[in-house]
Amino acid sequence: MDQDRERLVSRAVELQREIVRAMRAVTAPNWLELEVPTAQHKKALFVLADHGPLTISTLAQQLGIENLAASYLVERLVQLGFVKRYEDPLDRRRTFAQLTAQGAEAVGRLRCDALEHLWERVERLGDADLGMLCEGLDALVAATTEPAGPLPVA
Repeated sequence: MDQDRERLVSRAVELQREIVRAMRAVTAPNWLELEVPTAQHKKALFVLADHGPLTISTLAQQLGIENLAASYLVERLVQLGFVKRYEDPLDRRRTFAQLTAQGAEAVGRLRCDALEHLWERVERLGDADLGMLCEGLDALVAATTEPAGPLPVA
C-alpha cells in the first residue's frame, strides 16, 4: 500500500473511532444508570439482543469466554431481571438464555439514544456533505459485508 493510501485508510479508521467515542459519550449516562456489573455483562445483553435466544455455549463463543464463565454471567443477568434461562425441550442438557422484556427495553433505550444523537448530527450536514457521506458509507457497508477473501500479498 502506498503512503498516501495508507494515510487515508488510517484517517478513515481514526474518524470512525471518533464517531464511536462521541456516541459512547452520549450513551454513557444511560450505561451508568443500567445496573449491570461489568462491560462483559453489557456485551452479553447486546449479543442476546442481536442473536438470541442462544445456548450458553454459543453465547460463550460469541463473547470469547469459557462456558462456565458464560453460565455465571447469565446467572447474574437473570438475577438482575434482564435475562431468562430455559432448558431446550428436546435436549435438557442444553440451556438457552434470552432477554426478558426488561433486558430488551434496556438495550433498546441505549440504542435509541445513540441513534437519536446521530440523527441530529447528520441532519445538520449540508446536502453536498450528506450526499458524500452516504456514498462513503455505502462503500464501507459493501466492503464490510462482502465475504472475506485471501489477504493481499505484500
